[in-house]
Amino acid sequence: MKISVIIPAYNAAAVIQKTIDSVLGQTTPPDEILVFDDGSTDDTAVILESYKPRVTVFKQSNQGVAHARNFLCARARGDILAFLDADDTWHPCYLAVQKKTIESHPSAVGYFMDHEDLVGYGNYEWKTRIIDFPARSELIAPMEFMQRYDRIPLSFQMSGCCVPANVLAKFGREPFPVSISGADDTYFHNMLPLFGPVVHTPVPLVAYRITSSSISADRLKMSLSVVGAFQLLERHYKIHKSAALHKAFRSVFASRRRNCGKFLMGANRILDARKQLLLAACESRSPASIAKSLALYCLTQLPNSVQPQWPARQRALNDCNLKTNAEGC
Repeated sequence: MKISVIIPAYNAAAVIQKTIDSVLGQTTPPDEILVFDDGSTDDTAVILESYKPRVTVFKQSNQGVAHARNFLCARARGDILAFLDADDTWHPCYLAVQKKTIESHPSAVGYFMDHEDLVGYGNYEWKTRIIDFPARSELIAPMEFMQRYDRIPLSFQMSGCCVPANVLAKFGREPFPVSISGADDTYFHNMLPLFGPVVHTPVPLVAYRITSSSISADRLKMSLSVVGAFQLLERHYKIHKSAALHKAFRSVFASRRRNCGKFLMGANRILDARKQLLLAACESRSPASIAKSLALYCLTQLPNSVQPQWPARQRALNDCNLKTNAEGC
């Protein structure tokens, strides 16, 4: 089993060294490390140069993370592609555990590991020890994975995802659509149920970094992009042989539109919010889902003084409830 590590990078000078060092420090080393410098204007290129030839570096003008992932995937030679964002890091045993999981569940189409949140640019001190690793992982059926991804999307990060190369080939020439760059991972993950079950290993062996420059920090922008991802996904689910899976997809799509409507209200984009909520009511055939969408739509009609507190556009970075271990926090 050969493993290719895929790392897209843009203006990552503050973190890229920590990221690559975490890959080079794996107890089970990968067969290749591919990094795409997406037109960085800081010192990312200088830092990456120091890692050659241990790391293969590509560079083009800035075209977005989706293009970078597509570029690297097309050039990867491994049987397994292990994705890692330029600001995240792995526990030294991450690839060893993933490899063991893949060998135990060869028919799965994706393999996910849990993560810990890391706010800021500091180092992460791992608390997880090898004896803490569970003996068994969970095989998740396609419909259950799609519904769970909707309920807790941040539990399934790109940096904790491995996919067999033969599964990736089924996605076509553009597994990460450039038209929704930034939410291309949402598209990718929600395509997986069309091909089979995924495996989840409930051990936090990924440090997921959260900063003000993170793509996920602007929740409204991300939510709008996610709706765009589901619009692209819809045609694939329509032609899928499972009517039940398509029905579940429509309910999840309605949920994503409702979520988007809430963020639009928080940004005072009232007309856009109402449009998303009405579309959500039309999207699902579930009475409960329709009722939720219409209830939220009715709330948007109330005077401002009695409306609920809609979620803020920006993700709070000083939330003490987050599991962090960052310098200066």
